[in-house]
Amino acid sequence: MRTIAVLAASFAFATTALGQVSIGIDGRIVDEGARPIVGARVELMPGSRRVVSNEDGRFSFRNVEPGSYVVGAQRIGYEPSTARVEVTTSGSTTTIVLKTIPRILDSVRITERESPNRFSATVLDEGGHPVPDVAVTVEGISGTLRTDSSGHFIASKEFHGTVVIRMRKIGYAAYLGSIRLLATRDDTLRMSRLAQGLSAIQITEASGFGRDTFAYKELDQRMRWRDHQSAVVSREELNELGRLNLCSGLSFTPTGSRYGAGRGCGNSCVILNGGSGVALPARAYYADQVEMVEYYPPRSDWSGSLAARGCGGRNPTLVIWLRADRQKPL
Repeated sequence: MRTIAVLAASFAFATTALGQVSIGIDGRIVDEGARPIVGARVELMPGSRRVVSNEDGRFSFRNVEPGSYVVGAQRIGYEPSTARVEVTTSGSTTTIVLKTIPRILDSVRITERESPNRFSATVLDEGGHPVPDVAVTVEGISGTLRTDSSGHFIASKEFHGTVVIRMRKIGYAAYLGSIRLLATRDDTLRMSRLAQGLSAIQITEASGFGRDTFAYKELDQRMRWRDHQSAVVSREELNELGRLNLCSGLSFTPTGSRYGAGRGCGNSCVILNGGSGVALPARAYYADQVEMVEYYPPRSDWSGSLAARGCGGRNPTLVIWLRADRQKPL
């Protein structure tokens, strides 16, 4: 009887052990030619767990709860990349491809920087109808433009990098948007009509002609005086990060990685919506609720607007602009 009891207990223990096999993410880091990349830093988000790929480019995270995650990888000499992973009860696998950063002479970089692109767009309402006579400002690039009868406008100057667009018309909700302009683009932008029944003061405010005007004037000033160390991370880049807080995700955006926008994020001086809101630490905001992030390393703002708000000293400054439809922090 004792032998039978011992065998039963051993079987029960083995069954329990099998039931406790940890769920994990297994993956591989490779280059464009599917060759393994050794020594790549791999981060699991949320959770900020980090590992390094081995000589076969492989990595793994164990004891991962089922759910949606982002795995980011970076290695010197390669462009950072991320992959969205859905972990089930049987785990998950993924492969991340890192693109080699070409070795370019400084003279070629200068030529690239001086190869700007043209931006234009057509403004439509919710019903797809053109919205004429919209006041459009491409911050730091153009003065006020006006859409024509077909709702179209063309930026007066060429540019390369993140473009910040502000649009206003009485009776329509004010628009603030950001795109990453890497080639000539002709986009479609949309403005929504304001609800009927609002007072004249409410309509003026919601149309972008109210008390927030000063914040946008300072934004335009910063864009015009921005030096080569500062940058703007666009909504298109932030959308790739999903439900990650800014401090975890900025380093994995193309612009953030290039300019070091995630470095020292926890100690950054934060300004919300140009100074019109109460700012919480950067980690209090999800990437997918943010329209754009202005990044300024210490003592890099020549416009004076950051210093006027107590920022721009020894720590980096992040000016966080929230999307109109996602104004609540974590």
